[in-house]
Amino acid sequence: MVIDTGLSSCLPYSEGFYGERYMWTEIVSGILGVLVGTFIGHRLGIHRDKRIEFNAAAAPIYERLEQQRISFEAGLYADGIRQHELATISSMLSRCDRRRLNYWFPLYEESLRTCGHYPNGRFELVDACAVLDAIEKLQLLLSHR
Repeated sequence: MVIDTGLSSCLPYSEGFYGERYMWTEIVSGILGVLVGTFIGHRLGIHRDKRIEFNAAAAPIYERLEQQRISFEAGLYADGIRQHELATISSMLSRCDRRRLNYWFPLYEESLRTCGHYPNGRFELVDACAVLDAIEKLQLLLSHR
């Protein structure tokens, strides 16, 4: 025996007790879907803004590394970037990329110090390969995202 409450004709998909329950689960799952979609969209929007900030901060340093790479390939010495120039970018990197930067930057500085010498008062480039390798690694970390 089915008791008619009078609501069954007003609600869609309602055929007694089970139909009303399924209707509510559809409404709740729809609301949850909208909330989850909004949350994911918000997180992706924040990530996009952080990526734009990183690219704006990394572009000048990347260009200086590119100019330095071209100079070393031509056999000329060019001044490198300093540790303090990477401070803002370091805070924007992930933990893994920050570890890579902390590993490669001292090697880059060391290769700049040991890439040549002054035999007759003029700088003579001896080993540009180590510097070029370190520049390439730093450029990979600072490339556009």
